[in-house]
Amino acid sequence: MTYELWIEDEGADGKDSMLIPADHPQKASLTANAALQWSCEADSWEEAMNKYHEHMGWEPYKPTK
Repeated sequence: MTYELWIEDEGADGKDSMLIPADHPQKASLTANAALQWSCEADSWEEAMNKYHEHMGWEPYKPTK
């Protein structure tokens, strides 16, 4: 499955980001200011989050239980 990182420019308030599956209905809520920043292929949400954290240069993803 493809996961996409979308960034929305919120003006003076900064930026908001959202990592979602490419076919997720929530994409319909993105505004005209939204821009696709990055995408990856992953078999699960956890794998996508691991790749996202690596892409961002963050510590490895640790799922909450």
